[in-house]
Amino acid sequence: MENSGGKLMEFVSALQGLRPLVHSPKRLAVMACLNSVDTANYQTLKAYMGVDYPALSKAVGALEEAGLVKVTKTFEGKVPVTDLSLSRKGRKVYSEYLQCLDRIVVGFRQ
Repeated sequence: MENSGGKLMEFVSALQGLRPLVHSPKRLAVMACLNSVDTANYQTLKAYMGVDYPALSKAVGALEEAGLVKVTKTFEGKVPVTDLSLSRKGRKVYSEYLQCLDRIVVGFRQ
């Protein structure tokens, strides 16, 4: 197979762009869900993803620590409500991650 150096560099760069923080299935799912909305209720996200509280909490905690997800806690009456949203940085990182995946999926075709 013949390949130009530029295409090879694009592919290698795309591989390097896959951030391990985002690449985890649960964290990627959180980012994908949050990217599609302005905010999401923690309970709704937990049910939609089909994960338990500790698994979602761990995924959200890592993303929040990196500044990719914002967590807002309020009360509806006496009931605590946790809302999640992607930060501006989180949306940028997610978009860049998808661009890297798009390049990798193309493989040798480009």
